[in-house]
Amino acid sequence: MGVELLSPAGNLEKLRLAFAYGADAAYLGLSDFSLRSNAKNFTTDDLEQVRALKAGSGKRLYCTLNMLFDEANLALLKEQLPVIKTWPFDAFIISDIGLVPLLQDALGPSVELHLSTQASCTNSSSASMYQKMGFRRVILGRETPLEDIRRIKDA
Repeated sequence: MGVELLSPAGNLEKLRLAFAYGADAAYLGLSDFSLRSNAKNFTTDDLEQVRALKAGSGKRLYCTLNMLFDEANLALLKEQLPVIKTWPFDAFIISDIGLVPLLQDALGPSVELHLSTQASCTNSSSASMYQKMGFRRVILGRETPLEDIRRIKDA
């Protein structure tokens, strides 16, 4: 996996700008499941416009499901997975490992999973464990020293 310019997209305009100004990919939160609950986030009303922006762009789009899922939110996610499946997401950024089997069952075993920085992975042992669980990318915490990042990458 090479270098990827990834941009946050808190709303449709920011998604348009990210794609127009060279981002290789963007990530967005769905209104019911984003850690940034005060952000506008995206709803099913935005689905067609998001789909149109992504279509033919060659860009990748990631869905953040990085909130802390209590039982009520987990039930809501299960209920909404058929709709989430219709979004043009290339991967899901998650912090709650309990979502791994849920997403794999609903979206297929090859669903691309990225570990959110919210999971606080800061060492090669943890990164290796997440890789074995099916994560293709680990987003390390910003407090991780560069020397440790190199060790984690090389492990």
